[in-house]
Amino acid sequence: VFWAAHATHMDPTIYANPETFEPKRFEVGQSSVVPYSFVAFGAGSRMCPGAEFARIGTLVAIHHLVTRFTWTLSRPDQEAITRNPTLSLSLGLPICLQPKTLASLN
Repeated sequence: VFWAAHATHMDPTIYANPETFEPKRFEVGQSSVVPYSFVAFGAGSRMCPGAEFARIGTLVAIHHLVTRFTWTLSRPDQEAITRNPTLSLSLGLPICLQPKTLASLN
């Protein structure tokens, strides 16, 4: 049996507009979130014990990527993500990162 988490995460019966980036849908206390519908680290008694550590590490990494780099799409007209049955970047990473100057960081 193969279960692909993205199949659940992209299910319109669980998430309205699953193709739209809406991080607020995962905020604590949202009544519309179905229990065990976001399962990046598993769920219940078998949930990954390092989930919180990984979440914080990911937030720190994203913070630095967003604040220290300018992001541009290298291929804005092409669909780069394929689902077959897992996610993959069929054209490689479609993003160019340029370091911001020290002056712009202050």
